[in-house]
Amino acid sequence: MNRVIGLILAGLWSLPGVVAAEPLGLECPGQIAIPCTQRENLDITDRPVVFGGCGSPSVSFRDSVLAPDSLVIRIWMASDSCGAVAVCFQALTLIYATPRVAVLPLENLSSSEDGPRVLQRLLESALGESTKFQLIPPARVDDAIMRGRVRQPVLMDGEQRGRLSRMVDAQYFVVGSLLNYEVYQDPYSGPIPMISCALQLQRAGDGKAVWSESLHAVGNDGEWLFALGVEHDITRLGRKLARKAAELIAQRMLALPCAGIPE
Repeated sequence: MNRVIGLILAGLWSLPGVVAAEPLGLECPGQIAIPCTQRENLDITDRPVVFGGCGSPSVSFRDSVLAPDSLVIRIWMASDSCGAVAVCFQALTLIYATPRVAVLPLENLSSSEDGPRVLQRLLESALGESTKFQLIPPARVDDAIMRGRVRQPVLMDGEQRGRLSRMVDAQYFVVGSLLNYEVYQDPYSGPIPMISCALQLQRAGDGKAVWSESLHAVGNDGEWLFALGVEHDITRLGRKLARKAAELIAQRMLALPCAGIPE
Protein backbone atom coordinates (compact mmCIF):
# COMPACT_ATOMS: atom_id res chain seq x y z
CA MET A 1 0.00 0.00 0.00
CA ASN A 2 2.82 2.42 0.88
CA ARG A 3 4.42 1.68 -2.48
CA VAL A 4 1.21 2.55 -4.32
CA ILE A 5 0.82 5.79 -2.36
CA GLY A 6 4.44 6.64 -3.11
CA LEU A 7 3.92 6.15 -6.87
CA ILE A 8 0.79 8.30 -6.83
CA LEU A 9 2.58 11.07 -4.94
CA ALA A 10 5.52 10.85 -7.32
CA GLY A 11 3.10 11.34 -10.23
CA LEU A 12 1.48 14.32 -8.57
CA TRP A 13 4.85 15.94 -7.82
CA SER A 14 5.73 15.71 -11.53
CA LEU A 15 2.70 17.80 -12.51
CA PRO A 16 3.28 21.52 -13.16
CA GLY A 17 2.65 23.69 -10.12
CA VAL A 18 2.84 20.85 -7.57
CA VAL A 19 5.60 21.20 -4.96
CA ALA A 20 7.08 18.02 -3.44
CA ALA A 21 6.85 17.69 0.35
CA GLU A 22 10.10 18.12 2.27
CA PRO A 23 11.42 14.74 3.50
CA LEU A 24 10.56 13.96 7.12
CA GLY A 25 13.33 14.96 9.50
CA LEU A 26 13.93 14.80 13.25
CA GLU A 27 16.49 16.75 15.30
CA CYS A 28 17.08 15.51 18.87
CA PRO A 29 17.88 17.66 21.92
CA GLY A 30 21.45 17.57 23.16
CA GLN A 31 22.84 15.46 25.98
CA ILE A 32 21.66 16.49 29.43
CA ALA A 33 22.40 15.52 33.05
CA ILE A 34 19.25 15.28 35.17
CA PRO A 35 18.13 13.91 38.55
CA CYS A 36 16.98 10.34 38.07
CA THR A 37 13.52 11.27 39.36
CA GLN A 38 13.06 13.62 36.38
CA ARG A 39 13.75 11.08 33.66
CA GLU A 40 10.13 11.11 32.42
CA ASN A 41 9.72 14.89 32.68
CA LEU A 42 9.86 16.03 29.06
CA ASP A 43 9.73 19.68 30.11
CA ILE A 44 13.22 19.12 31.54
CA THR A 45 14.67 16.55 29.13
CA ASP A 46 13.23 18.53 26.17
CA ARG A 47 11.63 17.28 22.95
CA PRO A 48 12.95 16.84 19.42
CA VAL A 49 12.23 19.20 16.53
CA VAL A 50 10.23 17.67 13.65
CA PHE A 51 10.37 19.13 10.16
CA GLY A 52 9.04 18.18 6.76
CA GLY A 53 6.92 15.13 6.14
CA CYS A 54 3.23 14.71 5.34
CA GLY A 55 0.51 16.10 7.54
CA SER A 56 1.26 16.25 11.28
CA PRO A 57 3.88 13.59 12.10
CA SER A 58 3.50 11.68 15.37
CA VAL A 59 6.46 11.45 17.76
CA SER A 60 7.30 8.77 20.34
CA PHE A 61 10.36 7.56 22.25
CA ARG A 62 11.78 4.59 24.10
CA ASP A 63 14.73 4.40 26.49
CA SER A 64 17.67 2.04 26.39
CA VAL A 65 19.54 1.93 29.71
CA LEU A 66 23.32 1.61 29.58
CA ALA A 67 26.09 1.68 32.21
CA PRO A 68 23.69 0.24 34.75
CA ASP A 69 21.15 2.97 35.25
CA SER A 70 23.52 5.92 34.94
CA LEU A 71 23.40 6.49 31.17
CA VAL A 72 20.18 6.34 29.15
CA ILE A 73 19.96 6.52 25.37
CA ARG A 74 16.57 7.93 24.41
CA ILE A 75 15.51 6.84 20.94
CA TRP A 76 13.07 9.30 19.38
CA MET A 77 11.00 8.29 16.34
CA ALA A 78 8.70 10.34 14.12
CA SER A 79 6.32 8.92 11.51
CA ASP A 80 4.02 10.73 9.06
CA SER A 81 0.87 9.91 7.10
CA CYS A 82 2.91 9.03 4.01
CA GLY A 83 4.69 6.21 5.82
CA ALA A 84 8.02 8.00 6.27
CA VAL A 85 9.99 7.40 9.49
CA ALA A 86 12.79 9.46 11.05
CA VAL A 87 14.91 8.49 14.06
CA CYS A 88 17.38 10.36 16.27
CA PHE A 89 19.14 9.72 19.59
CA GLN A 90 19.48 11.68 22.82
CA ALA A 91 21.81 10.84 25.75
CA LEU A 92 20.59 11.32 29.32
CA THR A 93 23.03 11.16 32.23
CA LEU A 94 21.15 10.30 35.43
CA ILE A 95 22.21 11.88 38.71
CA TYR A 96 21.44 9.83 41.80
CA ALA A 97 20.87 11.22 45.28
CA THR A 98 22.05 9.16 48.25
CA PRO A 99 18.99 7.24 49.47
CA ARG A 100 17.54 8.38 52.80
CA VAL A 101 17.00 5.35 55.03
CA ALA A 102 15.32 5.03 58.45
CA VAL A 103 15.71 1.97 60.68
CA LEU A 104 12.45 1.27 62.49
CA PRO A 105 12.03 -0.64 65.78
CA LEU A 106 12.17 -4.40 65.33
CA GLU A 107 9.30 -6.68 66.21
CA ASN A 108 10.35 -8.82 69.18
CA LEU A 109 9.68 -12.52 68.67
CA SER A 110 12.62 -13.55 70.86
CA SER A 111 12.84 -14.11 74.59
CA SER A 112 15.19 -11.15 75.02
CA GLU A 113 13.82 -7.86 76.31
CA ASP A 114 16.76 -5.70 75.16
CA GLY A 115 17.70 -7.62 72.00
CA PRO A 116 15.50 -5.69 69.51
CA ARG A 117 16.73 -2.29 70.72
CA VAL A 118 20.38 -3.40 70.67
CA LEU A 119 20.17 -4.88 67.17
CA GLN A 120 18.31 -1.82 65.90
CA ARG A 121 21.12 0.45 67.09
CA LEU A 122 23.73 -1.87 65.57
CA LEU A 123 21.89 -1.75 62.24
CA GLU A 124 21.76 2.03 62.41
CA SER A 125 25.48 2.16 63.11
CA ALA A 126 26.31 -0.20 60.22
CA LEU A 127 24.16 1.73 57.74
CA GLY A 128 25.58 5.01 59.00
CA GLU A 129 29.12 3.82 58.27
CA SER A 130 28.25 3.18 54.63
CA THR A 131 28.56 5.88 51.98
CA LYS A 132 25.68 4.25 50.08
CA PHE A 133 23.04 5.63 52.45
CA GLN A 134 22.01 8.79 54.21
CA LEU A 135 20.88 7.50 57.59
CA ILE A 136 18.07 9.47 59.18
CA PRO A 137 19.12 10.27 62.80
CA PRO A 138 17.77 7.62 65.19
CA ALA A 139 16.50 10.27 67.63
CA ARG A 140 14.37 11.79 64.88
CA VAL A 141 12.96 8.38 63.97
CA ASP A 142 12.21 7.56 67.62
CA ASP A 143 10.39 10.87 68.06
CA ALA A 144 8.34 10.34 64.88
CA ILE A 145 7.44 6.79 65.94
CA MET A 146 6.19 8.09 69.28
CA ARG A 147 4.30 11.09 67.91
CA GLY A 148 2.84 9.00 65.09
CA ARG A 149 1.73 6.33 67.59
CA VAL A 150 3.20 3.53 65.49
CA ARG A 151 3.27 0.48 67.75
CA GLN A 152 4.18 -2.20 65.22
CA PRO A 153 6.18 -0.86 62.23
CA VAL A 154 5.99 -4.24 60.46
CA LEU A 155 2.17 -3.90 60.49
CA MET A 156 1.83 -0.25 59.43
CA ASP A 157 -1.10 0.60 57.19
CA GLY A 158 -0.83 3.05 54.30
CA GLU A 159 -1.88 6.07 56.34
CA GLN A 160 0.66 5.39 59.09
CA ARG A 161 3.40 4.72 56.57
CA GLY A 162 2.73 7.89 54.64
CA ARG A 163 2.62 10.02 57.79
CA LEU A 164 5.85 8.51 59.13
CA SER A 165 7.71 8.88 55.82
CA ARG A 166 6.76 12.58 55.70
CA MET A 167 7.76 13.17 59.32
CA VAL A 168 11.27 11.74 58.86
CA ASP A 169 11.62 12.47 55.11
CA ALA A 170 12.59 8.88 54.31
CA GLN A 171 12.71 7.07 50.98
CA TYR A 172 13.22 3.64 52.54
CA PHE A 173 12.45 1.90 55.82
CA VAL A 174 14.40 -1.01 57.30
CA VAL A 175 11.87 -3.12 59.20
CA GLY A 176 11.90 -6.64 60.57
CA SER A 177 11.59 -9.11 63.40
CA LEU A 178 14.10 -10.38 65.91
CA LEU A 179 13.58 -14.14 66.10
CA ASN A 180 16.32 -15.19 68.52
CA TYR A 181 18.78 -13.31 70.72
CA GLU A 182 20.27 -15.47 73.44
CA VAL A 183 23.42 -17.03 74.86
CA TYR A 184 23.62 -20.75 75.58
CA GLN A 185 26.29 -22.61 77.54
CA ASP A 186 28.43 -25.01 75.56
CA PRO A 187 30.21 -27.59 77.80
CA TYR A 188 33.43 -27.21 75.80
CA SER A 189 33.45 -23.63 74.46
CA GLY A 190 31.60 -21.78 77.20
CA PRO A 191 28.94 -19.13 76.44
CA ILE A 192 27.87 -19.12 72.77
CA PRO A 193 25.62 -16.29 71.52
CA MET A 194 22.95 -16.86 68.86
CA ILE A 195 21.07 -14.23 66.83
CA SER A 196 18.38 -14.69 64.18
CA CYS A 197 16.33 -12.03 62.46
CA ALA A 198 14.23 -11.36 59.37
CA LEU A 199 14.75 -7.96 57.72
CA GLN A 200 13.18 -6.03 54.86
CA LEU A 201 14.01 -2.86 52.96
CA GLN A 202 10.72 -1.22 52.07
CA ARG A 203 9.91 1.77 49.92
CA ALA A 204 8.55 4.38 52.30
CA GLY A 205 5.96 5.58 49.82
CA ASP A 206 4.02 2.36 49.25
CA GLY A 207 5.57 -0.21 51.57
CA LYS A 208 6.76 -2.51 48.80
CA ALA A 209 9.64 -4.73 49.93
CA VAL A 210 12.56 -4.31 47.53
CA TRP A 211 14.87 -6.56 49.60
CA SER A 212 14.31 -9.18 52.27
CA GLU A 213 16.62 -11.62 54.02
CA SER A 214 16.71 -13.96 57.01
CA LEU A 215 20.03 -13.64 58.84
CA HIS A 216 21.46 -16.03 61.39
CA ALA A 217 24.68 -15.85 63.42
CA VAL A 218 26.18 -18.21 65.99
CA GLY A 219 29.27 -17.53 68.09
CA ASN A 220 31.06 -20.70 67.02
CA ASP A 221 30.15 -20.44 63.34
CA GLY A 222 33.44 -20.25 61.43
CA GLU A 223 31.79 -18.64 58.41
CA TRP A 224 30.74 -15.62 60.46
CA LEU A 225 33.97 -15.39 62.40
CA PHE A 226 36.31 -15.81 59.45
CA ALA A 227 38.13 -18.62 61.29
CA LEU A 228 39.19 -16.24 64.08
CA GLY A 229 37.84 -18.46 66.86
CA VAL A 230 34.76 -18.56 69.04
CA GLU A 231 32.81 -15.35 69.71
CA HIS A 232 31.46 -15.16 73.25
CA ASP A 233 30.07 -11.61 73.21
CA ILE A 234 26.56 -11.29 71.78
CA THR A 235 26.94 -7.57 71.00
CA ARG A 236 30.06 -8.17 68.88
CA LEU A 237 28.22 -10.97 67.09
CA GLY A 238 25.29 -8.63 66.50
CA ARG A 239 27.64 -6.04 65.03
CA LYS A 240 28.91 -8.60 62.49
CA LEU A 241 25.34 -9.50 61.56
CA ALA A 242 24.39 -5.82 61.20
CA ARG A 243 27.36 -5.12 58.91
CA LYS A 244 26.41 -8.11 56.78
CA ALA A 245 22.86 -6.77 56.51
CA ALA A 246 24.14 -3.31 55.52
CA GLU A 247 26.34 -4.88 52.84
CA LEU A 248 23.42 -6.84 51.38
CA ILE A 249 21.16 -3.78 51.41
CA ALA A 250 23.84 -1.73 49.63
CA GLN A 251 24.15 -4.37 46.91
CA ARG A 252 20.40 -4.35 46.37
CA MET A 253 20.30 -0.55 46.35
CA LEU A 254 22.74 -0.45 43.44
CA ALA A 255 20.26 -2.44 41.34
CA LEU A 256 17.34 -0.06 41.95
CA PRO A 257 16.59 2.36 39.11
CA CYS A 258 16.13 5.42 41.27
CA ALA A 259 15.83 5.91 45.02
CA GLY A 260 12.25 5.61 46.19
CA ILE A 261 10.85 5.33 42.65
CA PRO A 262 9.03 2.13 41.55
CA GLU A 263 11.19 -0.07 39.36
